Amino acid sequence: MAIKGMKLVSLSVQQLIDCADEYWGNMGCRGGWPYYAWYYTQYFGLEDEKDYPYRGFMSKCKQRPRNALVATKRGEPYFEAGNVPWALKLAISKGP
Repeated sequence: MAIKGMKLVSLSVQQLIDCADEYWGNMGCRGGWPYYAWYYTQYFGLEDEKDYPYRGFMSKCKQRPRNALVATKRGEPYFEAGNVPWALKLAISKGP
């Protein structure tokens, strides 16, 4: 979002804890996988942290309707293991 000229926004971690749950292969406060959380964002996006603040415990998912979300993902999050500098350069070159 920042690369596209918009302001830098802190996205909601709590939304991932509450909403990207067992259905998405994650377990809220009991752990999960960034890859699965990434797929959750493809379908629902993430809200601004000020609108869905961190609480430090799991609660019922309270995501807003899709038109009120501040970010969604595009593309695949896959990067080759052991080649982090290359992966970061690729991700930056592709943009958001």
